[in-house]
Amino acid sequence: MIEWVYEIDLDRNIFHINGMPFFSLECLPDDEDFIQYISKDHYGNLACASQCPPEHRYKRPTPPTVDNSDLVTYQSFMCTGSHVALSDLLAINYFLSPDEHIRVSLLEVMVGQCMISPAIGKEIYDIELVSDHNQLTDDQWSIACFMASIAFVPPIFDHITHACHPKPSRKKFTWVREDTVVFIASHLDDERCLQASVSHLINEIMEQKDNSGDYFGIAFSVYHCALVKVVKDAHTVTFSHTNALQFLPSFYADSPSTPGITALARLGFRIDPALFERVVEICHNNRFMTGESLSEGADSSDDVPSNITCPPLPPELWKEIALHLHPSELIPFGLVSKLFREVASTILRYPHLCGYRLVAAPRRKGKISPGSTLLSACCIFFCCASRYSYYCAFWIEVQR
Repeated sequence: MIEWVYEIDLDRNIFHINGMPFFSLECLPDDEDFIQYISKDHYGNLACASQCPPEHRYKRPTPPTVDNSDLVTYQSFMCTGSHVALSDLLAINYFLSPDEHIRVSLLEVMVGQCMISPAIGKEIYDIELVSDHNQLTDDQWSIACFMASIAFVPPIFDHITHACHPKPSRKKFTWVREDTVVFIASHLDDERCLQASVSHLINEIMEQKDNSGDYFGIAFSVYHCALVKVVKDAHTVTFSHTNALQFLPSFYADSPSTPGITALARLGFRIDPALFERVVEICHNNRFMTGESLSEGADSSDDVPSNITCPPLPPELWKEIALHLHPSELIPFGLVSKLFREVASTILRYPHLCGYRLVAAPRRKGKISPGSTLLSACCIFFCCASRYSYYCAFWIEVQR
């Protein structure tokens, strides 16, 4: 029985084992160490052991050459900050709110489930070896787009409402919200590559958006991400951006948290005025509700019938009532009036998973039994990232 298959990549000077990059051809370990360095990472993928000396490990390709023309936009507009803190860029509190903790934790699990999948994990390793973002295969692009975009879809991953998130087609830019666009890049830890990616995002926003306002761009390479804020008014355009934030946890990390995951989750948690309409679009059970009925609810100017003299309940009480509704009942509830729609939109900001609403992150991370770990991980993975599941079209096409 063949246990290992060796592959020699002369183009990149990499020695592969079972399709996974291991050693540098320029400095292979001796026979005894060679066997010891064949190991697995913390996500169960075949990988080079963590104790392997750097000189024996495979090397990433050098960053691509960035033409000066790709930096013209970056140098032309006024940059108000090139290494801005996330809290300053988004004008939010430095510390996470409890609701943001939920979204961050969920995104950490989603990314971790991608890393633990053998097929997707291999593609992630291979993404690191790409010299330029144009060399990404369709599978690799889909993985990158999924990770960058999942924080911005309506957080409904539910077989009961048959939520079906459409798979985006491959293109240079993906608009995940009316004011937010994603650009799949590479080598964001290189300053010129980062500035070129920022330039591409600014150009896209300038071409697609005529109205004044604040717009956001995301440069994303799986391993890193950078957030860009473009402020347009009648006469000027300014921009600012973060530095390259680590997004993907190390395959040997003991914690799933990274600055990039936190940044995307917090950016995606901003109030979305179109959230209710977007939820209606993805929920199969509510497709019978036509655009006409949706507009009737939106245009209703009077939330209380004229024959009722008692004052309306405040939104805070309606929210408490709505929290007792089943997720599948929130859309009919939101169609009653403008007030109810605002309340429903507030509730729909919570992630809905397999018939449950996630309303809080664990206060302490205790020891979890293997059975419950498997259940929660599989539940999230198959709802959010299973290969074209019945109720949630998976964006990542990989051959198994």
